[in-house]
Amino acid sequence: MTTEPHANADAAHRLAPAAEARHLCKVFPGRQGAIAVDDVSFVVPTGASLGIVGESGSGKTTVARMLTGLERPTSGEVFLSGAPAPADRVRRARTIQMVFQDPYASLDPRQTVGAGLTELLRLHEVDRDRDRCRERAAELLDQVGLDDRIAGSRPGQLSGGQRQRVAIARALVPQPAVLVLDEAVSALDVSVQAQVLGLLADLREQLAVSYVFVTHDLAVAQQITDEVLVMHRGRVVEQGPTDRVLSTPEHPYTRGLLDAVPRAGWWPRGAAASPL
Repeated sequence: MTTEPHANADAAHRLAPAAEARHLCKVFPGRQGAIAVDDVSFVVPTGASLGIVGESGSGKTTVARMLTGLERPTSGEVFLSGAPAPADRVRRARTIQMVFQDPYASLDPRQTVGAGLTELLRLHEVDRDRDRCRERAAELLDQVGLDDRIAGSRPGQLSGGQRQRVAIARALVPQPAVLVLDEAVSALDVSVQAQVLGLLADLREQLAVSYVFVTHDLAVAQQITDEVLVMHRGRVVEQGPTDRVLSTPEHPYTRGLLDAVPRAGWWPRGAAASPL
């Protein structure tokens, strides 16, 4: 029995990673320490969650921006669903979306939430009918745990947690295969942060969407990622299953990051004795 060529192609597509970075490098001429990213490679399987951790300046956000097309690699390649990532920003955005640390910066303060979602739905040709777009906008808000009455609000009328949920809803408009979340919960209160992480876990299960989660917070990485890569001065110094890397780190830099995490009874050196 012979297999049709298109059947082979469909099987290959299903097995292709959601995202792959091959030897990414980024040089910013004229800056001190011009090499921001040096030979970074990784694979994000479909439905998986990869964490990129490191201190500020480690290059993790530059990697995220190269994945989404906001920065062009000096060398190296990005693949999405097994194919080279499109150079065209709109086409690329239909496969991979980014959620930023500060959602307010990516929302138009003059535009209602519903109008913004409708505009994106029409941009990505999800549906051209205005009434259907409004219905779909309400569905997206419900998907991220927001009442459809939020559609009539402007960003300045929302809490930080609500704005981040709106940002996630906007990222889901084109039904992307990959969400890149750049410190997406670091500005939120701890209780709100837990709620948003729970939402992201639910969305991943429901939609089989893959995550690239950029964070300096190892506790967040442990909660939301399957694998983690640790970056230092633009290079990957360690990578592997999150539980293994965070429980038995092999690289001194990773051990240093873990040692810097406050633990029970910790108190800043030189401060007055803890009142607890």
